[in-house]
Amino acid sequence: KVFQVLEDKLRCLYVSENVCLVSTDTSLHTRPLSSLHITESGIVYYGDTGHNMKMLDWKKSTVHKFANHTTDQGFTDAIIGTKDVMIATGYDVDSGCGQLNIYKHRVDQIPQYLATLPDSDTDRISVMSLAESVDGNVWIVTGGQYLKIWTS
Repeated sequence: KVFQVLEDKLRCLYVSENVCLVSTDTSLHTRPLSSLHITESGIVYYGDTGHNMKMLDWKKSTVHKFANHTTDQGFTDAIIGTKDVMIATGYDVDSGCGQLNIYKHRVDQIPQYLATLPDSDTDRISVMSLAESVDGNVWIVTGGQYLKIWTS
């Protein structure tokens, strides 16, 4: 659900039971969500225990699915973003390795895949945070079995 915060209450703007999947080639499975990210324009990205991420345009009541893993098995446990890019964790069930997938936001389209930051020493990443300095440095902090800091 999407709510508007009013002075003394919440007003429901959207209920996900009314969503339509854009592609007719696939189905939308109902799974517990594990990650959420909302852009400045109100587009909601979410991940779950499936290998696809979903892009919800709740104002149009549409969902697009796009791959966050190269295999049919994987989890998306955390998503963060800036105004230009989005970073999603990936966990390969077969290898047991975690990774970061980087996407570029595009208006009215699924995000453009840019790169994967794999690390054979990283297990499943369950939480993630990002910080940017005014001079352009970026730090991504991930946590799972261990805490790790990724820097540009």
